[in-house]
Amino acid sequence: EQKRKLLRLRYYQLTSDGTVLSINRALADVFGTGQAYVLDGLDMTMTYCFTVSLSGGFYTILRDFDILPRPAGVDINIVYADLLSFGFGDYYLPFDQGNFVGAL
Repeated sequence: EQKRKLLRLRYYQLTSDGTVLSINRALADVFGTGQAYVLDGLDMTMTYCFTVSLSGGFYTILRDFDILPRPAGVDINIVYADLLSFGFGDYYLPFDQGNFVGAL
């Protein structure tokens, strides 16, 4: 499945016009809607955000080889954005259930 994703990314790299909209459409087609998206840094950089877990080898290929669709001359950053956060909200990881609760 990872090889299929890499081949599809390479196809989109060859056929994409490099706009943020077309890259986001390509990422939604390859990874699924809401699983990956790109942000334009407006300073000749683009940040690829992944909300799905990537294996170590797949992440290494994305980082080391020029496989992601992008305009020519634009630097890319890859960010893995985990949806679970640490804090006080309803859907956050438990903040008040640590080892030191009631230690005093």
